[in-house]
Amino acid sequence: MEIKRVIIVTNGKLEEGLVGEIKKGDFVIGVDWAAYWLVEQNIIPDLAIGDFDSTTEEEMLVIKNNCKNIKIFETKKDFTDTELAVEEAIKLKPKEVIIYGATGTRMDHTLANIFLLEKFLEKSIFASIRDKNNEIYLVDDKLILKKEKDFPFVSVIPITDLATVSLRGFEYELDHKVIKRGEAIGVSNEIAGESGEIVVHQGKVMVVRSKD
Repeated sequence: MEIKRVIIVTNGKLEEGLVGEIKKGDFVIGVDWAAYWLVEQNIIPDLAIGDFDSTTEEEMLVIKNNCKNIKIFETKKDFTDTELAVEEAIKLKPKEVIIYGATGTRMDHTLANIFLLEKFLEKSIFASIRDKNNEIYLVDDKLILKKEKDFPFVSVIPITDLATVSLRGFEYELDHKVIKRGEAIGVSNEIAGESGEIVVHQGKVMVVRSKD
């Protein structure tokens, strides 16, 4: 059966509102304690994965009693639990992947999770990280964004040494602008009309849609 969308819920900051984003037909992966959290929200993960070092024995029992597919790893390993989930998602060859709970108080985990999006980029799978205030993408080609009142700000930040970028339909447009990593010219733009187009002619950029 073709899987169009995979939802990964990992063990960062989790918000109850994300439950409404999960649709019928989505393949849901619960990472570590987030698998328990999903069950408590009446969503049964299609896969629970991780070393589960953040779960109590009682919480682990709830996961085992509700999830048919569980992959348990040793605590000492070469991959984070979220990376393990990303690799499983790639195997499913979906058209889209959304990761929730990938941001939070641990900046090291947040940054690592953002760069995990490169794995999807390499496989031409459209992927994003989302939380209450942000939507994050990595782009090396083209991205069209519709204007949304909830996420008015759009930032384009190079993650390679430099990136050549064109912005069309924005308050501040660019035409084949070379932006070096560390330059902030692409921060906090806004879509002028109904949609905005980001074209990356060279390099890779992180695109962040956000609200205050």
